[in-house]
Amino acid sequence: MLVITFRKDREQAGADLAEHDIKYDELILVNSLEAKAKVIEERGIAFYFDDQDECLQGIDRNTTVLKIRNGGNFAFDTQRWLYSERTGKQI
Repeated sequence: MLVITFRKDREQAGADLAEHDIKYDELILVNSLEAKAKVIEERGIAFYFDDQDECLQGIDRNTTVLKIRNGGNFAFDTQRWLYSERTGKQI
């Protein structure tokens, strides 16, 4: 399993993963949210999990995207997704 994160501090990122007992094969730090999509394409990653819509937008259709629901992207009291003009479209 690869962990791709927009962080500057590799040591802290590793500590955060260890704190939550997350096991991984490789930790990849990128310098922008958009850079995650490039790594996913280069590595031929088939499944990708994230909680930020901005990270999911640039990923091509060959990768299955799974969105993690949390208090930052979902209003549990009203049971509605939260998104911005940039990331969502009301239908």
